[in-house]
Amino acid sequence: MPYGTEAFGNVNGEEISLQFIGATEDKHWLFPFVKQRLFGNEPVTETECKIEKEGDLRLEIVGKVEAEKRAVPDGVWTLPFRIHQAVDTRRPFSELVQSMAKQERKRRRKNEGRFVYEVAERESDFFAFYYNMHKPTIDNRHGDSAISEPVDTAFEKLFKSGKLFLVKENGLAVSGGLCAINKAHRRLDARLIGVAGGEARHRQSGAQAAVYDFLLEWACGESDIDEVDFQGGEPFLSKGTVQYKKRFATMVKWPPAAFADKRVLLSANIESPAIKHFLLNNPVFLAKGDAIGCGFFTDETKKPRYDLAVRTPGVEFETELNLGVTSPSRQHQPAF
Repeated sequence: MPYGTEAFGNVNGEEISLQFIGATEDKHWLFPFVKQRLFGNEPVTETECKIEKEGDLRLEIVGKVEAEKRAVPDGVWTLPFRIHQAVDTRRPFSELVQSMAKQERKRRRKNEGRFVYEVAERESDFFAFYYNMHKPTIDNRHGDSAISEPVDTAFEKLFKSGKLFLVKENGLAVSGGLCAINKAHRRLDARLIGVAGGEARHRQSGAQAAVYDFLLEWACGESDIDEVDFQGGEPFLSKGTVQYKKRFATMVKWPPAAFADKRVLLSANIESPAIKHFLLNNPVFLAKGDAIGCGFFTDETKKPRYDLAVRTPGVEFETELNLGVTSPSRQHQPAF
């Protein structure tokens, strides 16, 4: 019997369970997002235990080879562990802008001349960014589930050999982004971002989006940078950062080697109304060999959520996943 995490909760009067099976260090990348989307703000009981029965929704982390060997019946899908979104900067910035989403081009026109940027090099600039922008931003947005680099690591491994972009409005720094430079792969990795005081008004004003604009503009002007990587996200199209980053002419790609060979086996009791609702509203990225695609759940009552489609380079296929037929292996299993 595998050892993992099991969460129990009530959704609209239905008792359901969510399971995670995998290494402890992998849990924080995926489990919190699925738990929040499944249970919302309802109370959840979470335990570390041996998994004796298959729960209503299971996330099992396996290697690529194992995922390809395992038989996958209806009700089980193979997802990338994570996906990255990156931008090809081997072109003029003006050309890249024309590839951005319509709403981003509109925002740029509206804020033209409002923000300026500088590449900051003073140590004091780094610490001001980390403590006055980055830390309050992730704390406000993610609370206890926030994941980031410790200040010492960010200073030594990112700031000293990377680039800190500060965005200013009327002479005051209102947002910033700390990036690493991967010389071997000719890539700028966008790692930490934040707005002054973590205040929502700076995101709403366009100050945060301006960070992405300016680091892309800088990268397009650098002959030794071919790509800007906006980093990873969970393999769900409904993830807010996935939808946000696709506006900047990103392509979908596999994550770095440490994550690239991992897969998520997502299995579901689709007779459960709560589980079915979760799947129908959260389409997924799918892994098929070395290809990444998108899977849109549907049944006789709900059309696929193509409003969340990520039709960008790197997405090699789309498919509809019909939940109208229940897998024989799942249809008679109890919730617990």
